[in-house]
Amino acid sequence: MDKISITNFRKVKDTWNLDLAPITLFTGTNNSGKSSVIKALLLLEDYVKSDNHFELSFNGNNYHKHKIDCYSNAINWFNKDDNNLDIIFEYKNNSFDIKLIFEPTDFEGGVISKGRLKMLKVVREDNASMVVEHQGGEEYLMKVHNGLIVSKGNENNEKELINILNLTDNTNRVLAEKQKAINFELTKKNELEKELIKLEESFNRNSEIRRGASARVLDFKNKERFHILKNQINEINYKIIPLNQEISDINKKLVDLKKLANQFKSNEIKSLHDFMPEFSLNDFDFSERTIETIIRRVLSKYFTDDEKKLGNIDFKKDLGNVMYLADVITNAIQFNLEYLSPQRNSQTRLYINDNNSNDINNLINIHSHNPIINGSSASKFIKSWMKEFEIGEDFKIKQIEGIASKVEIRESGKWINLVDKGFGAGQIFSIILRIALCINSNEFLKSKLSSSNRRKLNNLIIIEEPEANLHPAFQSKLANLFLKTYNEYRIRFIIETHSEYIIRHSQVLIKEYFQNFDNFDNKTIRLNKVLRELNISLDRAVEHLSSKGFEIEARPTTIISNNEYEILLDGFQTDRSKRAASKEVNEEKRKEKEILRIAFEEIVEKHRINEEAKKVIIKAKAKGLEIKSVGKIEIGSKNLPFSVYYFEKEAQPYDMEYDIEGKFKNEFGIGFFDVSRKLTRKLM
Repeated sequence: MDKISITNFRKVKDTWNLDLAPITLFTGTNNSGKSSVIKALLLLEDYVKSDNHFELSFNGNNYHKHKIDCYSNAINWFNKDDNNLDIIFEYKNNSFDIKLIFEPTDFEGGVISKGRLKMLKVVREDNASMVVEHQGGEEYLMKVHNGLIVSKGNENNEKELINILNLTDNTNRVLAEKQKAINFELTKKNELEKELIKLEESFNRNSEIRRGASARVLDFKNKERFHILKNQINEINYKIIPLNQEISDINKKLVDLKKLANQFKSNEIKSLHDFMPEFSLNDFDFSERTIETIIRRVLSKYFTDDEKKLGNIDFKKDLGNVMYLADVITNAIQFNLEYLSPQRNSQTRLYINDNNSNDINNLINIHSHNPIINGSSASKFIKSWMKEFEIGEDFKIKQIEGIASKVEIRESGKWINLVDKGFGAGQIFSIILRIALCINSNEFLKSKLSSSNRRKLNNLIIIEEPEANLHPAFQSKLANLFLKTYNEYRIRFIIETHSEYIIRHSQVLIKEYFQNFDNFDNKTIRLNKVLRELNISLDRAVEHLSSKGFEIEARPTTIISNNEYEILLDGFQTDRSKRAASKEVNEEKRKEKEILRIAFEEIVEKHRINEEAKKVIIKAKAKGLEIKSVGKIEIGSKNLPFSVYYFEKEAQPYDMEYDIEGKFKNEFGIGFFDVSRKLTRKLM
């Protein structure tokens, strides 16, 4: 999950938009809405995993975590008074944008017990979408763009069309830069010609007025300057001539691309429309009302019954794709998260199996069903971090008569009960155990799931107040734990915290990130560059790496190692025709970048002369070049390992945003770091 948007839910009166980094930190004042975001995610997880996607129920597996008992208590209380009763959730997941709108239903004694699905919208990156809309009663309308249900021939045509449109965009950008370069030269030429005219006027006046040696010296200098200006103007003309020719060639290329695009569009025009079947929930049992089941049955019936009315396209070939679409949409809306509350541990020697009052009881139960095997990745992880936090060398969970369990820690060769290590040790052990169990579960699932279903892995952990009962040095070290876990296992975190030490250490890690940025780029490559080079789709790359034992995020901006790049190269460079086409595109892009580089260098030179001290860097990106000033490198929070959102009462949370030095661009609200600063001043 990359982002979430929440409207009319608990503390959220209007709309809150949050971009999620690998480690997203929530901080701020009490009662400002941090828990509302967490409760929304817990409720959403129950919804996407339920058997009825047309009902928003509050009694799912996460009920004891979010503790919202009915729809009435989920709505923002101010909006409830104004009769604004729709709850809206939006999020980006697995490269799809998801929007869910719920409306109230089941009124009992003035209380709204449940919500009903008003609209579900799923949009793919290429804007192909599926929408389910409530029409009244039990009736719904489904709108499915044909781009989601295409035979392979049509799919290839659409990909070719997308490639043509992308190349057109790139060519237009090059054209714009060429025109900028010409305008720059023409401006320079205009200034030189003005000076030339003034010199000619001066010659005429001198010939009539001035006499003697001084006049002859002045005439000599003016003539020398005259010839310099003439040469400079000629040099500019020599530059403009090839630029004009290149612009003419680019315009011809754009005309050809436009014709080619129109040809593809005309070939596809019959299939570029929405299918709009209607259906009633009365035709489905309560346990059958999942989006997956609805898509399979409704669309299959729609294509079969309306084949003649739908035109001359053979939709029977695409019925298999309807089944596949059901899986795609299900994977798009679903996500897995794990949650740890501030009450992670309890001071007891035995943990009763049926008692879920503390998180550690649940963790022990999970471990009993899928234990961490000694020597596994999870085992190595937990032992390493136990030592890092000075908890012990190893652990074991022992079952007692099937009704209780106890956790023992090995220290200096002796086994002692976890409770004897202190409450703080139990708190941090619960966090480490939770992460290790996710690693263990993912390793197990990788061996069971197909590569296309590995997105169901546990990749998001929410932790409230991880600093509870920890020494400041260990609080600071938590930032390292979260970052290394993400780097090694791609597990993401949402952390609700009041710890200055966690946040300050995140700043240090961001500063180190920027300091190593150049080396980092040299050792790795962004996935979108590889996709263009090999002319393959995002899904194919992710699935191929997964089949080789490498799990990466299915995002174009994901950074992969040289080893992963070589695996993709070995797997896809055998298709010579695609490879050749890919090389042509790369060569074209190289030439375009070189043209832009030359144009920018001339602009930079003029800027240097006028400003003298300013330096600029030109950094190539996926869609062209961008000028950035040294010391002011702008990189969005979503591209950084950490982001920090500050929450204040009666206000939308805002992204603090790190700069290149690790400092925050938007400082904290009153009362956070100010507390420690004021106390320090008093002591001084």
